[in-house]
Amino acid sequence: MSLSIARNQQQTVLRMWRSLQPHLRSDRNLPARIQEALHRREFGARDRRLYRELLYTGVRYLPWIEELTARSEEEAVRAVAWLATDTPATSGFRAALVPGWPPPPPESRAAMRPRACAGSTHRRCWRTRVRSKSPARSRFTNMSTSTSME
Repeated sequence: MSLSIARNQQQTVLRMWRSLQPHLRSDRNLPARIQEALHRREFGARDRRLYRELLYTGVRYLPWIEELTARSEEEAVRAVAWLATDTPATSGFRAALVPGWPPPPPESRAAMRPRACAGSTHRRCWRTRVRSKSPARSRFTNMSTSTSME
């Protein structure tokens, strides 16, 4: 991906982030708001996937991204690109914006998630908490490992 395309996409993400900023901590309909922002005809499918991943990554790491945004919006987008899940849609953008950066350590992703989701009502955070606290998974594992079929 050329650097000029990545810069244009960076500016688009910044515009979308600025429009969502007043709603990030208080709007229960944030996923619908993000979907509405992505539903513009000028975006192709790959662009929508890229912007969706970047916006949700920004929400996932919100305290850290807000701190970076206060210093430099461009650095915040670079950090989001670095932290975003590696997908075909994000790989070219990441390679253009943060070439030579090492992959983010798994512990940084795990360490930031609970702080970003603490007290949050967003669906992604809720699902993460439910999965991690659910005893059903361990019960199912125990049932499948039992050997009695007498």
